Amino acid sequence: MDKWSPALRYNVNVIMHMTNPVTLYWGESEENIYNAAFKIIAQNRHPSLLGASFKEGWPEVYEYFVPLLARIRKGETVTEGL
Repeated sequence: MDKWSPALRYNVNVIMHMTNPVTLYWGESEENIYNAAFKIIAQNRHPSLLGASFKEGWPEVYEYFVPLLARIRKGETVTEGL
């Protein structure tokens, strides 16, 4: 964590203090970081899901999200299709 950017540390701090399930995919490799409440969603994928890429962690739905992630990376706000 010492090598994390201030933005990443800030965002992780925010989600760790939230009571609802929240996950964060960070960077080009889409590394997964989530809070304790998200474990109910991760189920048997926890703890191996921590630090895994989106593709590694959720291979059965990854292809569905590829176009949505591309739009998000372009700066678009995506609300439909979720």
